[in-house]
Amino acid sequence: MTEMLMPVQSWGKNFATVPVPQRTVGDIFRFVASKDNTKVTVTSKVNGTVVHQNFTIHHAGDYVQKKFSSSMYSHIQASDPIAVFQFSQTQASAHENIDPSMITVPPIEQYGTDYTFTTPEYSKGQYQNQFMFIVDSRHKGGLLLDGHHLPHNQHYVHIPGTHLVGGYVNITVGTHTVSHKNPNMTIGGILFGRAHVESYGFPVGFLVKPINPVTVTAPPTTPPTTPQPTTPQPTTPMPTTTAPVCDAPPMTRGDEVDNDCDGRVDEENCDGTDTDGDGHIDEDCNNEELQIIGRR
Repeated sequence: MTEMLMPVQSWGKNFATVPVPQRTVGDIFRFVASKDNTKVTVTSKVNGTVVHQNFTIHHAGDYVQKKFSSSMYSHIQASDPIAVFQFSQTQASAHENIDPSMITVPPIEQYGTDYTFTTPEYSKGQYQNQFMFIVDSRHKGGLLLDGHHLPHNQHYVHIPGTHLVGGYVNITVGTHTVSHKNPNMTIGGILFGRAHVESYGFPVGFLVKPINPVTVTAPPTTPPTTPQPTTPQPTTPMPTTTAPVCDAPPMTRGDEVDNDCDGRVDEENCDGTDTDGDGHIDEDCNNEELQIIGRR
């Protein structure tokens, strides 16, 4: 199994998970740390009771692996940036056509506002394809698949400790778009497909904003020795540099980029006021035209 990794500068501290649909054997999750002594809390609801799992990843680059129930929707919080991967397990019976797959779980901080994706082809027929989503519970009715609202009987599951809900919907073979009636609303999404002893899974998209500083220290160097006996000189480490936390491009109205690195996209109205209350004016504008009332 292979998966493209996000750059460490784009790893997150908050994640929401949706179980692989129509399974009974559970999913495996792997948590990879970018820093020593990273503390992780997983909040979920099991049989109606909210449960907290706490653990520490002691060294950068190490991981902890957990198995979650097939009915478990969860919220993951970390003290430092981590990467999260979801693994589907192989089928336990003929009624659960599937095979192992590895999925990068996008951090909430890197959710986008709309996606276009295509289902893969299967050499022996067609996959059964499912779109797994995360959206704000207060605005779930505005979620659009190919320009249409989800079915009126769509099932949503609340993600404990958040204002988010998750769920899944079956989709047909082909190209699809996911968006929201509010163009500033972010969405998390994973595409999953299954066939007999075969499966795939991948995020339908995410941002790669450099939201985390990465400290890099070069190996120490020792000055050359001189012919005269002298007291050994101490090694001199190279200066430590810190990559910028935010390196967003200049703002263009409605560019769907978090230009001020506050976790929101195009939240300003470009009306000469501090719409989002961050002390800056018109630094991340949407493309909506202002309606001036009372002027002839």
